[in-house]
Amino acid sequence: MEHDSDWYKQVCESLRVASAVHAVSVYHVPLGADYWSTIADATPAPDLVLIDGRHRKACAEAILKLPQPPAAILWDDAQRDWYQCSMHFDGYQHRDFLDEVHPPRMSRLFVRTDGPLAHWLTA
Repeated sequence: MEHDSDWYKQVCESLRVASAVHAVSVYHVPLGADYWSTIADATPAPDLVLIDGRHRKACAEAILKLPQPPAAILWDDAQRDWYQCSMHFDGYQHRDFLDEVHPPRMSRLFVRTDGPLAHWLTA
């Protein structure tokens, strides 16, 4: 889901150039009262959810309500203090990735411990 139409177009073009259009679904959803709830209607259910941009806490809450939880959740700018209380996903372990170019930025990858990507946690 992406609310910014220009960024949405840029991401879609990058996916087209990388021949990844068929492997990734990106949705343009304008900001609104229930912007984050759109994920519940995603078909097929997402394997990976990227949390970046607006309403991150509400997006995290919506993910937790999905009937089929994603295999992985990637939270950008995870170093921000105000996100710490929202970054707890039962059944997931995480790994942090520091941005060496723009410190002190960090992304946190949550991987479902019983999911198809669980081997990443031990690699």
